[in-house]
Amino acid sequence: MICARCDQPIQPGERYVQVDNPGASAAGATLHIHADRCVPVPHQTYPANSFGR
Repeated sequence: MICARCDQPIQPGERYVQVDNPGASAAGATLHIHADRCVPVPHQTYPANSFGR
């Protein structure tokens, strides 16, 4: 399994939490995250290219 928060594998025997994510128009998904707080993957919040500005 892959942790939905940090994108790292959850090893066999490692504690994790299942979180249900319901879908509005289709079937939902079950997310798996580490039980111990892990570091979230950084998200890009602005374009990498300034598009000539």
